[in-house]
Amino acid sequence: MKLLAKDLQESREKLVLAREEERRQIRKNLHDDLAPRLAALALNVATAEKYVVKKPDIAIEMLGDLRKVIRATVDEIRTLVHDLRPPSLDELGLISAIEERISELNKPARLLADEQGIVPIHIHLHEPPLLPDLPAAVEVAAYRIVTESLVNVIKHSQATECTVKLHVSSLNQLVIEVTDNGTGLDPSYTLRLPGKGGIGLHSLRERAAELGGECSIEQVERGGTRVLAILPI
Repeated sequence: MKLLAKDLQESREKLVLAREEERRQIRKNLHDDLAPRLAALALNVATAEKYVVKKPDIAIEMLGDLRKVIRATVDEIRTLVHDLRPPSLDELGLISAIEERISELNKPARLLADEQGIVPIHIHLHEPPLLPDLPAAVEVAAYRIVTESLVNVIKHSQATECTVKLHVSSLNQLVIEVTDNGTGLDPSYTLRLPGKGGIGLHSLRERAAELGGECSIEQVERGGTRVLAILPI
């Protein structure tokens, strides 16, 4: 019991540290990059205003430059927002957002397979029964676990089939399965200590653990790999 309590305390401390690190990074991005850029935009607009009447050609040139900077700034803000919560979750919902991501991944995978003369991978989502309203944190974790798993499959598995399944168990848990028919886990993976896998695999476990859930990556008997994540709702 003492060991379990100690492990639990250590896990909580790691989560707090990870959360604070994310907040620090967001603050840094806002303070060191976006804030000065927006201040510079305001200054440049004020300068352009002075040239509108006196030297309109210079004003037009400055406004053209401002347009480019504004577009770049908007892209950075979108990236920052996407890192916090993918916009597609709010726009489409979890299942449709996953379907959209699968569609996005299938296209380049087919093109790459055609270039290499190999059988392209086909990723499909088993249409789940109607899911209940999920907490925002569970939606984000589920989306990230699925998408990161799919990227790993495409990059490393040499699979031709990959299936994504989601359902809610009788214990009120969201169960996520991503299964492929590829080459399976690297033999060295089974020799690594828990939590010492690659960055992608470690990230999957962290996302589940943050919500009090769990995530495992295992070899499938018939060949391939299965990612199984269980998230409390």
